Amino acid sequence: SEVSDLVRQFVSRHKVAFNIDVAQFGEARVAKVTDELWNISIPQRYKGIPVRYGQLSATISHGNLVLIGTESWGNAAVETLPFISADQALDNAFALVGGRALSDSLWREPQLEVVPFARETYTAEAGYGHYLVWSFGFHRDGEHSNWEVLVDARNGRVLSMQDTNHYDAQQIRGGIYPLTNTEICPNSATCGSMQPASPMPFANTG
Repeated sequence: SEVSDLVRQFVSRHKVAFNIDVAQFGEARVAKVTDELWNISIPQRYKGIPVRYGQLSATISHGNLVLIGTESWGNAAVETLPFISADQALDNAFALVGGRALSDSLWREPQLEVVPFARETYTAEAGYGHYLVWSFGFHRDGEHSNWEVLVDARNGRVLSMQDTNHYDAQQIRGGIYPLTNTEICPNSATCGSMQPASPMPFANTG
């Protein structure tokens, strides 16, 4: 779209400051919030392979770029030819859990991904390191867990095996006093009335 093209052009003009290889831009997702407000998200892809977590986000308000930044972006420079097959990756992963049972089922077939990792010595110039991985998900009959596995596609090492379930689906609801608890709110600068249904991103649930 024209909106995402403008963001791409802006980053391209300032790519040295952003330290972004614009050739690693994937297909942009554009959300029109209102006629004046647009949100743009561009995921990272390296030689056609998705880079997990990597993305650039921008917000345009009334024709002005008011917010732009990246999440887990590091210019990838990893070999994209796997040394092991998807079947070999499956065998290596299931070997860690006693072998593959007849009742085991895949909830996501193996696919190639590029996954970032933090280098031992981090510098802004070097950024993240990257692995080429086979990622897949499996479920074992009789268990509630939905396992996701990452296997290094170059050497066959299992990098990660984790349960992706979120077992507590409850929401934290509450109210806040933005400034004081006077229960008087003559204006937003001195408001002391409780504001219900406020976001609480740092709530400590114990």
